[in-house]
Amino acid sequence: MQDTSTSTPSGARGRLGVALSHVRARPVVVSLVAVLLVALLARSYIYGAVFRDGAVVFLANDPYYYRFVVERHVAGAGGDLGALLRYGERDPFLVVALALCVSLLGGVEAAPVVLAWYPVVVGVATVALVYVLARLVSSSRLVGVVAAVALALTPAHVVRTALGFSDHHAADFLWLVVGATLLLLLWRVSSSRRRLGLAAALAVVLAVQVSSWEAGVMLVLPAALAVVLGSVLDVAADRRPRAGLAAAASFTGAALLVAVVFWTLGWQTVGVVLAFALLAACVVLSVVALAAIGAVGRSARPALGIGAVPVVVGLVVAAAALDERFAPVRSLFAAGAAFLDGSSGTGIAETVSLVGGPLGPLTGPLSLFGLLLFVALPALVVTSVRALRTRDVAGAVVATYAWYFLASALVQRRFAGELSPFVAVFVGLALVALARWTGVLPTSAASSASPSAGTADTTNTTDTADTDSGSRFTPLPRAVRRYGPAAFSVLLALLVVTSSGVLAVKLNQSVATDAEYDAAAAIRGYAVDRDLSYPRSYVLSPLGSNRLFNYEVNAEAIPELSYRYAEAHYATFVRSDSPDRQYWRHHERVGFVVTTDDVTAAAPASNWVRLHQRLGSRADGVEGTGHYRLVYASADDSVKAFALVPGAVVAGTADPGERVSLSLPVTVGDRSFVYSRETTTTDVGWYAVTVPYPGTYVVDGRAVTVTEADVLDGRFVSQTPATSSAHWSFDAGRGDVAFDPVGGFHGRVLGPTWTDGGLSFGGTGSVVVPDGPTPTAETGLALTVQFTGVEDLHRESPEPARFQRIVSTAPASRYTTTDGYQLGLVDGHIVGAVGDGDGAVDVRGPAVDDGAPHTVSLLWDGQVVRLVVDGAVVDAAPYAGGVTPTETLVVGGTTDDRYLFRGVVTDVRLDLVRASTPPKTTRREQRASEPVVRSASVDAF
Repeated sequence: MQDTSTSTPSGARGRLGVALSHVRARPVVVSLVAVLLVALLARSYIYGAVFRDGAVVFLANDPYYYRFVVERHVAGAGGDLGALLRYGERDPFLVVALALCVSLLGGVEAAPVVLAWYPVVVGVATVALVYVLARLVSSSRLVGVVAAVALALTPAHVVRTALGFSDHHAADFLWLVVGATLLLLLWRVSSSRRRLGLAAALAVVLAVQVSSWEAGVMLVLPAALAVVLGSVLDVAADRRPRAGLAAAASFTGAALLVAVVFWTLGWQTVGVVLAFALLAACVVLSVVALAAIGAVGRSARPALGIGAVPVVVGLVVAAAALDERFAPVRSLFAAGAAFLDGSSGTGIAETVSLVGGPLGPLTGPLSLFGLLLFVALPALVVTSVRALRTRDVAGAVVATYAWYFLASALVQRRFAGELSPFVAVFVGLALVALARWTGVLPTSAASSASPSAGTADTTNTTDTADTDSGSRFTPLPRAVRRYGPAAFSVLLALLVVTSSGVLAVKLNQSVATDAEYDAAAAIRGYAVDRDLSYPRSYVLSPLGSNRLFNYEVNAEAIPELSYRYAEAHYATFVRSDSPDRQYWRHHERVGFVVTTDDVTAAAPASNWVRLHQRLGSRADGVEGTGHYRLVYASADDSVKAFALVPGAVVAGTADPGERVSLSLPVTVGDRSFVYSRETTTTDVGWYAVTVPYPGTYVVDGRAVTVTEADVLDGRFVSQTPATSSAHWSFDAGRGDVAFDPVGGFHGRVLGPTWTDGGLSFGGTGSVVVPDGPTPTAETGLALTVQFTGVEDLHRESPEPARFQRIVSTAPASRYTTTDGYQLGLVDGHIVGAVGDGDGAVDVRGPAVDDGAPHTVSLLWDGQVVRLVVDGAVVDAAPYAGGVTPTETLVVGGTTDDRYLFRGVVTDVRLDLVRASTPPKTTRREQRASEPVVRSASVDAF
């Protein structure tokens, strides 16, 4: 019996054999497949760091922005194709293309996976296309394979096309190589029909480039330069610039496409559309001028050619600069220049020059290209010179791209990725030439010349550079023959090892660490538990991880995941030596602060040392912090996260000048520590310490309990028994607390400065007393204020100075609509008010802006409101209504921080008593004869 269990059908076996024979006959296919596998592995070996616990953790900052906008756009479109195509924000083509892919593959839930893999797919495709580009330049399959290997391992390209690095760069690399390849094909083909098809394809690619990035015009500029240069070489070689005219037509078509999608879909801005139209006009007019020069006799060309192209371009640019319709273009250029100027010196790695920093000419290229750039530069110079000498358009086109992006990278290394495909081409040319020179490969005459790309259709040309025609150069020196192959092998090993090592380091630097990811999860849990909404949940962190933290914590609320706030403030925050000042500066905009262990040369009193190293406790003679609560600390201490909280204020008395210690055991996650503080009592024997944790503190051997509500509401915790009276004498002389020894209604000093005579208010701050006592008709009110130093005020003074408040429990409003009670000034005249909004009553007195000391009392006995100035009742008005309950009492302004006082307050006393003083010098009926006269401006406030 015949055993057929493992037999292969003869037909299938035959087809397989044919396929394998084809593969054996085309080793370049095997080589290219292997290169693409290497490219795939190099970009995706960090899979475990990107896909974690069912979540996708992107690399660096920008990918979180694209994840956010793509998810928002897909969700907003709701499956409507028209809505998906319409997009009026940054980088429209890229966002729309990604949104379409996400919609086709499952909707918003598929967005993380699609965006994570998009750069890998595009990066591998770019590697394949570089093979095509290098082969077109050299007519050598070997050069193409070597160029593809070089790009597969170029760190600048690998990092920007790695798994999870989903920003615009990966797509930009692809379109750049496609555009350069189409330009070369335009010069290689001789068929008008094929040239027309290539021109149409180039027009689409140029339009896509312009629409893919807000600075997309920069990416098509080298194509414009290459078209003009190629046309110049054609005319110089007595060739008609047909390819140049076709490419110029591509620019015209692309400009029309960009304008159409702008008007119909909202893509890009007027400035971008006009800038690209201007560039297209320059290209068209320059190529037409060159074609005209080529049509005349050879003897007349020098006279016509001198400065023809620069003159054409200059005329177009000058006309645009003078035309008001091109104002958006000028604004676009101004914004770009401002961005480049403003981003330099920010510490962002991509804004540094390619050769910037210590040993920059060496370390800069090494960190982005390994040794590849040093190999490519000689080939770039030789190819450029040879292309100009031999009128070789192919070499000139690729060299133009390389020189352009090399110059751009010398300004900011963010363009190193755009440079990388063209560096790879020249690495391929250099290594193959070096292999022939060292005898590793046979040296043939055919290898010494690259074909002209402007004379004929050479798409079917045999790769003569890969074969040995038998015609050799002068025999190699003996030393080269002996040691050349070994030296070349060492060079190859160095190139591979350095590139692989650098890209591994760069990728590991871009990957979010476990500590950062866990910190983001801890912050998110804290914010959810306390229902913190943006901006109170904003995370201030290092720039490299800022969008990671803010996306994970509050992406649904942030309209744009921008790290500009962190860019402007984080460095200052961690190096500041005033944690309290930083809290009051940022607490309304920031909910969390992340510290990391990569800060260097931090002072012992800096916020970074106090928080990251000491967790807010006092140590080494440096005070601790009271507004920062530990939320997360990694096991290796590399990352810590703190929540900003108002903090409870533990206040009490002791001997003047005595040191008072305070401590509390704290456990956060797996971290346990003792939070400890120390302070010194004032000259009048009071102390106050702000603490961020609830619990029972030990204060010099006594137990003081602080609740969560005390911490989150910023309450004072004091042993002073609560009463209906308060007294702030402003004689502490220092500190950030105004003590009330009578009722325990202590206040926070936010801005004013201490003087020997009291607290000086310069229109820049106030004293805020939370939960002050609220008067009623049954309790009454007696508010007495002593102040001095008020400057001369009049109606010509600025509004904030005209309507100052000395004491207020109300937001900014008219005195006649006061919610609560307040004493203040109108054009230097004293005014008091009591009420519940529309039912309020005001009383007015004389001018007190003479700089002299004054004592003013606002009295209410439940029936009549009186104003007493320096012992004399100056006004009275009946009022038996209610008073809006007091949430906050402010000395030196309103409760919404307006109409701030300018003077010195020496004493404030508040009693809820039915205080009344019989009129001594005036009655309300005599008010018209008083110096205080009602006017429209006074009634308004």
